[in-house]
Amino acid sequence: MQGKPSGGFHRRTFSPLLVLAVFCCVPLNVWAKPKAESLLGGYAATDLWRGPVAYIEDSQGSCSGILVGTREVLTAAHCVYFLSAALSEVIVTVGGGAYGVTQGYYNTNWNPAAGAGYSNGKFDIGVLVLSSDVPGVLPVPIGVDSAPQVGEWGSVFGYGINEESGVFGANGLGAGTEAYVKISRVLGGVLINYHVVSGASVCAGDSGGPLVQYYGDFGAVSGVTSAGTNYENFYYGTCELGGYGESVFVDLQSSHSQAFLSNFPTIQRVSWKNIFVFVDTLEHLNSLQALANFSSLKKIRKNSAKLLKKFLGLKPYARPERLQLLRSVIKALRSASKAASVESALLKVQGAIFNAQDLAALGVH
Repeated sequence: MQGKPSGGFHRRTFSPLLVLAVFCCVPLNVWAKPKAESLLGGYAATDLWRGPVAYIEDSQGSCSGILVGTREVLTAAHCVYFLSAALSEVIVTVGGGAYGVTQGYYNTNWNPAAGAGYSNGKFDIGVLVLSSDVPGVLPVPIGVDSAPQVGEWGSVFGYGINEESGVFGANGLGAGTEAYVKISRVLGGVLINYHVVSGASVCAGDSGGPLVQYYGDFGAVSGVTSAGTNYENFYYGTCELGGYGESVFVDLQSSHSQAFLSNFPTIQRVSWKNIFVFVDTLEHLNSLQALANFSSLKKIRKNSAKLLKKFLGLKPYARPERLQLLRSVIKALRSASKAASVESALLKVQGAIFNAQDLAALGVH
């Protein structure tokens, strides 16, 4: 799909590659109230653990994840593989509470002996099923039906180490952070961000965390942190940007990811197309309602033509259940742009308003 309506996704706040074993785990620290530490090129998110971004740990180390169902946590395959030798030891902190894990799954096409290259990284997703539902926190749905593109922005969340972690610094819950990244390449099931473009990077402990994209006020998961290249100083317990290195995320809309995720029908999903139509319809509806107060035929026709063009731009994104209403809006605006009198033009504008309101009322689901 070429481009997104209304300017596309935006920033918003809600060596080869290192071997996977390195990115999976960091030494555990005692749980503590989150501190206002910076991420590696990112921003502090000190209450991250109270929301849907999960902190996953056992006696060996820790990873990040995201709640995508009432009790399903999406993470990296290598996190499930290295952390789930004894599921009874795994603790997931999410929504302000700690939960046990009853089941762990990972894409069996992922090969633990194959390293973190692109061909293996595209399979690097897994799911942990918690011991009970997480109350009071809305899962973040996985976005479907409009693939991520080069140049789009997203937010990466995780609990990994960073340039300010220190020897026993803000690891674990205290390292909850967010960083903005720009998709530099889309390559066969993986999304790649060049550090030099975004000035941010994932590091040890961020594995399994989500890449979330936003459109309007809506966010959905587009990727899962797999690996990255940077300088990890084990002596000081810090991580630094690796120059022209990169961060790699599993593309959740690839056929490989979709095949794996189809095994989990209770994971929440949302249509990006529905989001595009809903958000832009609400925006255009404000202009439509203002147009209903015009008294100049010339201005009504001119602005109707402008709005007609905008609604026509939504047609490629309108799913069948929305297409008929969108066509009615377009038909009314086309008539208004050619009307012979103010009265006739305003009548058509009012018709467009009614249909646009019905279209917006369908929401995003």
